[in-house]
Amino acid sequence: MTQMQTLYLDRLFDLPPIRRALKDPHYRLVKRPVDCRWADARITGRVSGFNPHRHEFYYSERSQLAAWLAGEQRSFDLPLLTKEALSLAHDYLHSWSYRCLHQLAPALADPALDTEEDIERHSFLLVLTECVAVVGLDYWYLSVQPASLRCGDSRVHGGPLTVNYDEERLPAYRASFPSLTVQEPAFFHRILKLYAEGRFDGVDEQDLIYNAPLADWLIRELLIAPRQRTLARHWSALRAGRGGMAFADDGAAFEGWLARFAAPLEALAVLLWDTMAGRAASPPPPEPWGAEATCRVPTQPVTPDYRFVHWRSAPASLSSASTSAESWTAYVDQIVGLHEWPAEPELLDDIAQALPRLRHGGSAADLHRLLSPLNRLSGHDAAPEQLIIVN
Repeated sequence: MTQMQTLYLDRLFDLPPIRRALKDPHYRLVKRPVDCRWADARITGRVSGFNPHRHEFYYSERSQLAAWLAGEQRSFDLPLLTKEALSLAHDYLHSWSYRCLHQLAPALADPALDTEEDIERHSFLLVLTECVAVVGLDYWYLSVQPASLRCGDSRVHGGPLTVNYDEERLPAYRASFPSLTVQEPAFFHRILKLYAEGRFDGVDEQDLIYNAPLADWLIRELLIAPRQRTLARHWSALRAGRGGMAFADDGAAFEGWLARFAAPLEALAVLLWDTMAGRAASPPPPEPWGAEATCRVPTQPVTPDYRFVHWRSAPASLSSASTSAESWTAYVDQIVGLHEWPAEPELLDDIAQALPRLRHGGSAADLHRLLSPLNRLSGHDAAPEQLIIVN
């Protein structure tokens, strides 16, 4: 490792959003037997997983972050390591959100999952914590100055993880939206309304047609918001023991929740703003139930959805015909991630070419046969049975 890399890494892991995640005694880093090089090459999605209720960060055994945490003295892939470290900071803000909301809005953070209203409340809560992570890390920190510049190497992309917003382009955005101000607590509510209700007041279709920078930023946000609501509802239903629950419109807006909790959400926005500026104290410890947060046993048989369920619960007979297309794809990605990245380029090419066909139609037996030449990672997997796999 060169002196320049050492300096970069020292600065990277001393960035306040990353340092908070590493130093918080109530937030645990959990290594999983996963090789993330499949995801880095975009052959699979990222399958290390996420469970926002357990205050844990799951990272891959074969990853740049794992090597750094193990203290390896080696040459690192700085763009990949930067992205992994920022993902840690993003996921940590979910934990931060739940812990703060237990004090600010106990009725919203109540762990009860007994009714359909509880499922809707928890779904809104998950989208709210995603808003916290995105606004805090991306809009208020990385868009102002990317991690690469903060660490002294402009060749490394260290900008926002999940959005296309750039504070330097604010004058271009204001050509269509003159009153837009992002660097203030009030902006949190603008993004929360977008994520929760699908509305971004002050911008219309004509603005997106004629203002290319504005479109580059907002169209992705507008498109991804319904998917966030959909995933949140299915995850919350699973946790309530009602996996496979039918929704009239699983991407519908969360009506009424913003008004119902307006005061604590205002306080949360200010607290997040102060935290990202380094002016706030550490969040409270998790509630006792949080560490044991698991999904309830279904009241009736349901087909597991491997977007939210660990691969180990899958029957040997699983196939693309016995679960949904999205669930099957998530299962395939999980199984591929269990295997070590091949050293032989020809073998890698064969697998990469076969996987798209197998995702469209195949079985667990077909998948294991395809991957049989590879070494399978065998370390202990401490991840829970239920975790969010999709990105």
